[in-house]
Amino acid sequence: MTDNYAQAKAVTTEAVKRGASTWFFITADYVLGRNIERDATEFVKHSGGKVIGSVVHPLELTDATAFLLAAQASGAKAIGLATTTANAAQILKQAHEFRMERGEQRLFAFNLQERDIQSLGLDVAQGYFINTPFYWDLNNEGRVPGRGVGAGGKSPAVATVKSLA
Repeated sequence: MTDNYAQAKAVTTEAVKRGASTWFFITADYVLGRNIERDATEFVKHSGGKVIGSVVHPLELTDATAFLLAAQASGAKAIGLATTTANAAQILKQAHEFRMERGEQRLFAFNLQERDIQSLGLDVAQGYFINTPFYWDLNNEGRVPGRGVGAGGKSPAVATVKSLA
């Protein structure tokens, strides 16, 4: 189970803290993509960042070249992928072919899960943030590491961010 709001907050807030102050979104043209972009835009602005543009792609994405080139030309420090896991994986593969991950811009996928990392391979996925849902009170095993974690002894949030560095 995922939560678009939590995904947007976890990724953008951490990314802006790490210097991703300007954003460009590649967004799926349906409710999921539009909601992620809307929420992420608010978190970027709230964190002191700025959104400088976006493009919308069709749901069934086969070639992301034009969208990646638009994002690259924007000069934004962060490219947010407000799309499905399959589309995010496709975009990351193409960005890797263009060697975009080696430049000044960073790509952030809001819906990339650990299983997608395995399909991409470490050479493509290395260095990306992923948003991994975690619920501390799911079972007894989950409760143990959650005790005393966080401010004031509160349990960790549902959404966490991992860096694949």
